[in-house]
Amino acid sequence: MISRKEFLSALKVVNDYRKQLKDELDSINDDTAGIPNHLFISNDTPIRDINMSSRLLNVLINNRDKLSVPGLTLDSSVSALLVISLTNLMECKNLGDKTAMEFKSLVNALDTEVSK
Repeated sequence: MISRKEFLSALKVVNDYRKQLKDELDSINDDTAGIPNHLFISNDTPIRDINMSSRLLNVLINNRDKLSVPGLTLDSSVSALLVISLTNLMECKNLGDKTAMEFKSLVNALDTEVSK
């Protein structure tokens, strides 16, 4: 039979270990926060292979005619995104401020990566 003192001692070890793991995870998250989400992207990279929210993807696909990219699909290349104007995008249904900022950030990152 385990005594109360032994139980509390074991519980302390478990809680200390949990805190240690949380601290390590926080450290890893801090280290990776500065790594760009759009590494190794070329003009031919399919849209499905880039880091993009579902909301932004849905806005782009559902408004592809308005955005002058009628054939836009998940298999379309990144270069299709680079021709979309922010002005046209702002007129799209279901586009919020966060999603617009995500698109702007994405295109800036893609433009930088693709032009390398």
